[in-house]
Amino acid sequence: NEAFTMRTSIQVLCNFRNDHLSLSLVASFLTLLPLVFLSLCAWLVVKELPKRMHRMDVKFIRSCSFLISRFRPGSEKFSIFLLARNAILAIAPVLPSTEAGCLLIFAVLGTNLCLAAMFQPWLSPLATYLDVLTNFGFLVIILNGAFFLERKQTSNDRSGMIVCSLVLCCILLALVNLSIFTLAEHWFRKRRKRYDFFLSHHKQSSGSVARMMKLELQQRGLAVFLDTDDLSSLSDLFGTLTQNVEALVVIASPKVLTRKWCLGEIVTANLHNVNTVVVALPNFHFPDAMFVDALENVVGEMDELAAYGLAQADFREALVKLR
Repeated sequence: NEAFTMRTSIQVLCNFRNDHLSLSLVASFLTLLPLVFLSLCAWLVVKELPKRMHRMDVKFIRSCSFLISRFRPGSEKFSIFLLARNAILAIAPVLPSTEAGCLLIFAVLGTNLCLAAMFQPWLSPLATYLDVLTNFGFLVIILNGAFFLERKQTSNDRSGMIVCSLVLCCILLALVNLSIFTLAEHWFRKRRKRYDFFLSHHKQSSGSVARMMKLELQQRGLAVFLDTDDLSSLSDLFGTLTQNVEALVVIASPKVLTRKWCLGEIVTANLHNVNTVVVALPNFHFPDAMFVDALENVVGEMDELAAYGLAQADFREALVKLR
């Protein structure tokens, strides 16, 4: 009768009447739900998050951790791309044309591969490498599968499917190995930290002291972290301190407490119960109540540290304990 029907329920005519009208309304409503969620997340990350970071509203930042905690500070917008990517991948299989669905999936995964390789948004470099590898593997599978659309299966087709299966197995094997490696690394870190000491210092006034101290400690067989030697990315600074260090050594020169990153190291050590030792140099004064109250005026803008979940109350608590 040349009428359009649903694929799964051929008795339902696609004429926007009766059952088809009800199903269309329900489907439209359900389709709007992920779009509303995506719009809300985009507003939070793009518009609201920078304002809250400037105000150091750590409560708000922590409430958004499900979106941004996996990414390096400054790369939070990548979370919106991932949500949009997942929505597009979910829609692709229901497109009328199979070729169009494959092309859309290929374009989305290719874009993800390029963005991950260019900007390296993940907090862990290992996660970035795995993301690139996984997307590359799925692109190989999609590319091989695209050649076999609307064709009868031949021996060459079977060879292509074997290649796709092998690539998929490699991806799954990489994920399993990553999980095992992460668990093993976590277990070893609990038993033995990578560094015995983390040297926190103001480079201009105590850089040479920090260098001499590192050399002296290394001669005694101790592992020492010094940012100028061992830090490859600023986003790894606090993670190294909380996960790989036995004790924080604050080389307390007169201006060390006016440097926001030195303060961040002291606060992070306090929050994660890392032992802290203060080596007081001449003319250093421990912070008094007046200094703590005027901290923001002394140090300047500290909104960068809010991205790491450090609040004003955390600074006050750490400085009071330091006294």
